[in-house]
This record gives sequence, C-alpha cells and structure tokens, in this order.
Amino acid sequence: MNLKARFSLIGLGMILFLITTPLLVLYARGFKFDYKTGTITKTGAMVVKTDPDKAEIYLDGALVGQSPSNIRFLLPKDYEVEIKKDGYQTWSKRLNVASQFVTWVNSFREYIALFLSEPKLTENFITNAYSVSKNGNEIVFLQNDQYKLLNTKNGEVSNLGSNENVSFPEIGTANLQWTNADKVFESLQVNHSAAVLSLIKQARYLESNGEQMIILTSTNELYQYNLSTFSLIDNHVITASLAFDGIWYLQNQILKHKEFGSSSIRIVASDLPPFTTATIDRVNNKIFIVLDQTLYVLNDKLETIYTPVTYTNWDEAAGRLVFGNVNEIQIYNPTEKNIDLILRALEPIGNVQLNNETGYVFYSQKDNIFAIELDGRNRRNIFQIADNLGTNPYFKVAENGKIISVFDSESAKFYTIR
Repeated sequence: MNLKARFSLIGLGMILFLITTPLLVLYARGFKFDYKTGTITKTGAMVVKTDPDKAEIYLDGALVGQSPSNIRFLLPKDYEVEIKKDGYQTWSKRLNVASQFVTWVNSFREYIALFLSEPKLTENFITNAYSVSKNGNEIVFLQNDQYKLLNTKNGEVSNLGSNENVSFPEIGTANLQWTNADKVFESLQVNHSAAVLSLIKQARYLESNGEQMIILTSTNELYQYNLSTFSLIDNHVITASLAFDGIWYLQNQILKHKEFGSSSIRIVASDLPPFTTATIDRVNNKIFIVLDQTLYVLNDKLETIYTPVTYTNWDEAAGRLVFGNVNEIQIYNPTEKNIDLILRALEPIGNVQLNNETGYVFYSQKDNIFAIELDGRNRRNIFQIADNLGTNPYFKVAENGKIISVFDSESAKFYTIR
C-alpha cells in the first residue's frame, strides 16, 4: 500500500470517527432518530413490574421483554401496552412516553397485580349462618354447631367454640354490630342479668367490641353496658356508633359524644340539617355522617361530600372512604378533599370494597365478582374474578389481594385469585 492510499484510509477513518462519535454520544444520552419526523429526538423510558413476574410485555403489538423490565430509548408517543402471562388475564392500557421522562406502568404502586383466568377453590365449609365485623376484618360463621373465625386480612380460619355456650344473642341471627370476635364471643357466654336480657330483647340496634356494648331500644333509649353494669346515656336517640374513643350518637339534629369512663356528654355539632334516617362512622379521627342518603364529613363544620349515598366503607390501609349507591362507586380522599369516580354502571352494584394492595376495587353484579383498577389513566381495566356464585353473593378479599372468601346461606368457599 502506497503512501497516498494510507493517508486516504486515515482520512476516511477520521471522517467516520467524527460522524459516528456524536451519534454514539447522542444515543448514549437518550437521543434517537425518528424516521417519521426525520429528526433526532430525545427518548423516554418505561418501567414495568408485575406480580407474578416473568410476564410478557408488548408495545403496540410487539414483544419487547419480560417483567420486571426497564425499557429504554422509546420515542415519545402513545403506546398500547399489553401484559400477558399464561393462566392470567391480560392487562392493557394506552400510555404516553414523554421525552426525558420515565413512564411507570404500575403508577404509584409496587407492581401490577395479575389475576388468574380461573379462580382456584381451596376450601369449602358447610355453614348456615355468618356475620361480618363492623370493620370487615373478621367473619364469624357456624359449622356443625361450632363458631369459626375468618381473619379477612390473611385468610386464616380458627375455632371460637360451641354455640351451646352462647347466652345472647347468637351471631348471625341478631341485629348485632361487632368488632374483636374473640372478646365478643367471650362476652356472649356470660350469664347476664334479667334486666340486661330484657333490654336486649327491646333492642333495635346492638354494638359490641367485647368490652363495651351499646343498646339502642325500640323506644329510642341509648344504654351503655360494660358487661358488669349498664346505664342510660340519653333519650330520643336516632342512631349511635361505638368507636375507639367512646360513643357517638345523634339526638334530633345534634351530634353528641360520650367518652368511655366519663359521665359527661359533649355536644359536637348542633347545626345538622333535618333528617329521618342517619348513620355515623367514626374512623381515623374523622366523622362521616349519612343523613337521608347525603354524605357529610365533619371538619370545622359539616361539609357535604355527595348524594345519593347508600353505602360507605372506610379502608384503613388506603386512608380512603369508599362510598356510592346502587349504580356508582366513588372514593373520597379526606386529606386532599377530592372525589374519584371509579365506576358508573347500569347494572346494580353490590358489596363494594377497596383492596389497597392490588390497587383494585372489588364489587358484585348479579352472580359475578369483578375488580376495577384505581389507575384511571386512559381507561380502567375491569376483570371478572369469579362467576355463577348465586344472586348477590357476599364476599371478602384478603388484605394481600390473593384470597377471596364467598359466603351464602349454605357454604363458605375460599378461592385463590392471583
């Protein structure tokens, strides 16, 4: 090779170096050539995490990897994202990837929960009665004259004891709201006085945490009973609630509060609007009141949230209030004081409950159970969790979102759903 040829090769190498080096630097810094626009564009990225993992990730129909995955150098635009795994229902959503930003497919969550295509029946108990605790954390059901306790947080079942020892009133047959099943069961085995039993028979509402009981009679008298003594609290009471910090009740248009161990009664609010029906929920240092299907929250003053409301359900893990009516599911954030409409449907909705672990709200329609996701970007995925369960089945989802228990008049069935 002569000298001229050598200089030509060196020159060509330098030209290639000068051309490719900036391109490599630009690529390393996240730039990419967009053939549609004919320009060099700063790219974005997408992070995908699922439970279970090793799910296939598709962008605009093309397989790009398995979860968990950090997909880099994506041109900024909208992508049709699909996540598929054998034996599981497909998750999909149209998401935007912006220049120099990371799009998290599992927005504000550790992972995207994937649900089984078919639930797996794991246990089947024969039962003819069941009762759900006020906060939904426990379910007591009767099997062969034995009371069983289901911890809905972890799905574990334990024995409480025989119903032969229960003096009053039997769980599942009385108008009794309760929390703390073990202590309540112990209290039901106590030999109560004739005066207390007489009050129980007159009760239109009972509530107990195993240490304290409130009794609201058919003549609107409110009694407090601590399993040794009972006392009259007030007359002309419309509704009452037993909370962690005492007894809350409505008398005419006045909200009152009586602390445990105190004889004094405090007026909390006296400017309530006229009403004929009412419920009180004292949760997380908040007071929620439903008056004639209008939901209020008591802050410095009584504030209207929404109407019509036929159910409320406080979720402790999420710090949110789920509420709605037969056609709506909504969530109220007391910190930000905003409402998120989750679902509006023509078919009647029942048994609504938020599962914070998965990021889904579960509900029943006819004989089916569905889950709709909280993430409202583009569209909310709705999955059918179980079907053909009988008319309006009662169910409860475990806190981890993996087990669902379904109750009817004959059985208690436990399913694995993810």
